[in-house]
Amino acid sequence: MDKLDVTFQGTVSEYENCMCSCCHDSAKVLKLQIPETLYFDGKSLSTKYHGVWVCKSCAQKMIGELEKLIPQPENKPLTLEQLRGMDGMPVYCIGIVNKGLDGYGLVNVKDAEIIDSHCDCWTFKKYGKNYIAYRAKPEQEESK
Repeated sequence: MDKLDVTFQGTVSEYENCMCSCCHDSAKVLKLQIPETLYFDGKSLSTKYHGVWVCKSCAQKMIGELEKLIPQPENKPLTLEQLRGMDGMPVYCIGIVNKGLDGYGLVNVKDAEIIDSHCDCWTFKKYGKNYIAYRAKPEQEESK
């Protein structure tokens, strides 16, 4: 069976009083062209596009549902080698020695540390002893 390469196109309304097709809220909306591929003669496929008006709130809900199709990497503790490859990227640190001293920080490979929003540092030397880091904040069961 053939597979078609379809596109998704959208245009944001110029006005604040357009109606969302999903929740009927009156707001600025995105007119999204949704493809629908149909069989005609059993040999070839044809695609038609249908316009759907979506407000910001409904768009965010749609994104949340669509993200379920995208496999997410496991959020395991990072290795020191992985941290060294994440210069300038955010990570979530969990204190081992100081329980409750958890939060996001930016990896600074040059100075071998992670700097949090309070300008405190988590040094690479103490990684695995005083704290561990994750790509994202772990779920409750992962952080226990």
